[in-house]
Amino acid sequence: MRLALPLLFLASVAFAQAPEGQFSVNTQGLAVTMSAKAGWTITSLDFDGNRLLVPAGSQGAVYQAPGGEWFGSTMKGGETPLLLAVSVDGRTLEGDLPETIAGESVTVRKASIIDKVAHVATTTFEKDTMVQRHYFRVLEEVSANPFYAFAYSVTPDMDQWVAQPLQGQLMEGAFSSSAANFVSQSIRWGAEFDLEKGAGLVVYFPEATSGAGSDTRFWDQPAYRKLLMQPTSGKLEAGTEISSLMVLRPFMAGADNWKDVAGQIAGELQARFPPKEVAENVGRLYGEGVPEDGFITAKTRDYTIQFSAKQAWTIYNFTYRDHLIGHSNGFYGTVLIPVGGNFIGTGHTEGGREVVHAVKLLVDGLETPVEIGKVYTGSRIELIKDSTIHKFKARATITVTDDEVIERQELEALETFDLKIMYLFMHCWQGTTSKWLAELPDGETIGGDFNNEGNEVLKDTRWVAQYEPNMGIGILGYTPKVASGNGSHTMIWDLERYHKFYTRRVGLPETFEAGQKLDYTMIVRGVPDESGDWEATRAAAEDLKRRYPPVNDED
Repeated sequence: MRLALPLLFLASVAFAQAPEGQFSVNTQGLAVTMSAKAGWTITSLDFDGNRLLVPAGSQGAVYQAPGGEWFGSTMKGGETPLLLAVSVDGRTLEGDLPETIAGESVTVRKASIIDKVAHVATTTFEKDTMVQRHYFRVLEEVSANPFYAFAYSVTPDMDQWVAQPLQGQLMEGAFSSSAANFVSQSIRWGAEFDLEKGAGLVVYFPEATSGAGSDTRFWDQPAYRKLLMQPTSGKLEAGTEISSLMVLRPFMAGADNWKDVAGQIAGELQARFPPKEVAENVGRLYGEGVPEDGFITAKTRDYTIQFSAKQAWTIYNFTYRDHLIGHSNGFYGTVLIPVGGNFIGTGHTEGGREVVHAVKLLVDGLETPVEIGKVYTGSRIELIKDSTIHKFKARATITVTDDEVIERQELEALETFDLKIMYLFMHCWQGTTSKWLAELPDGETIGGDFNNEGNEVLKDTRWVAQYEPNMGIGILGYTPKVASGNGSHTMIWDLERYHKFYTRRVGLPETFEAGQKLDYTMIVRGVPDESGDWEATRAAAEDLKRRYPPVNDED
């Protein structure tokens, strides 16, 4: 949380100039390596012979500045260690540090500079617990997005995860190297577990923050299951002080009871380090009463859609008949880039944030309170969001029915401005789809195969479909009104992690006059029993045309 904390405690610590090289810490249960090349951050951590933190990527505290450069630990922008102090069982070590430092309790204190931020890390290693506090003081105004107070590379052997949000029920899931970001909200504690080795770890945040820019996530990569905790992000003024506390405890358990063991450990840590009251309005941007963290789920006969408050109340993942067809490894919804600016909208914050003013939920026609963590069931569930995206007044209406998902985006320019790019609709379809088919506005169809590189389609379309052979389904997206404009096209980004489906309305600079309006709809339907010959998908597209007749640009 942001605090007015003086750093006078440094005066009481016997620091020495930071040395070169590396050393190991051994507390009988924990075996840890720390390296000067990594800014005296942790490079690996073992527990009872099991490696839980691996030397892959940067660990410790890192942030990204405008322009894309990263700072901290082993990032390209680096980190400059200034002072280092080590104490063992209450006794400060003097002189050259040994290669191996052993004791029941070892504390490492480091002072460093991360670009424009002064940083002090105090880490205590006990037999089975690591307690780490990170202090930051901003020396010059900086825009940090993201700003990770804690970033750790957990072994890719981890199969499962759980997380307890600050609001709502326990979340859980599985890792598969999908590149997805799991959790993506502020949590009190979380855990990762390796089913084969029976080894896991719990992370606990006694001083968790909530509100704009704060979240915790597990990044599901082949090289690691990265733990990322962000207390805030965006513009940080000179003099801003931030303090974050994390407690990490490894454990061993069986495949059938590891979640219970993790929960018990979390309870023990909370008893030892009582949680502080959450500052729910830190950096608040949304309208009064609109949650900024957490998820809700809309469930109909065939569709289960999860919505993310953090990502401006847009779709988080997309399930059709119990098949996850849309991952959480990217953003859905509307995003744009003003001329001279950067991405704004949905989960993109590089150029600014979409500000949500109001959210309304209708379940089978009845207005229903929005409660974080709740699953809403019905035959027609409608989420209506009013927001501002840059200089557009926006209303997004997503209607989840038994038969399809209807996404409508209405935009009105609040003043005259120039726009460089606008994606009206984005969908993170599975990277396991094998081919695509599209109908152009004149009725011609084109298609192709995926090879996990490049971009596909690149034309204005009436509808676009992808075929998922393992599930035997088609994924169809139909726009009654073709999103034609300056530099417009439909595109599928053909990557291994997803085959992301974009509807681009603006691709070249375009001036929007005050009061100018846009209104487009995308209808998504899962197509069962698709064999790959496209017969079922073509029939579904014709049915959508009949029920939602094509609209001319002039209409």
